[in-house]
Amino acid sequence: TVLWHVDDLKISCVNEFEITKLLLYLKSIYGNNISINRGKVHDYLGMTMDFSEDGVFRVTMLPFIDTIFADFPEPITRSAPSPYTDYLFKVRDEEDAQLLSPARAVSFHRSVA
Repeated sequence: TVLWHVDDLKISCVNEFEITKLLLYLKSIYGNNISINRGKVHDYLGMTMDFSEDGVFRVTMLPFIDTIFADFPEPITRSAPSPYTDYLFKVRDEEDAQLLSPARAVSFHRSVA
């Protein structure tokens, strides 16, 4: 089974040799510029994906979220049960809008993108 996301592949097969053959084929096309990670636990796009138990898939983003909290330049002092608010889809009038400073814009982008 091959799952594809942009330029990343997740390859699985009950026969490890078939995976090796596919990897050698990919290397013959793309050279040694591809990275290969084998094993039961993988970090990908902020997610830790764990395939170590047969028939069970676990995914967590807690380490990534901890990093966001640690790196965020302002204290996060409260929580919410949901991101929804009454004003979620209301857009401010252009004259009332305030742009983030460049430093805050970078911090915001790093934590949500």
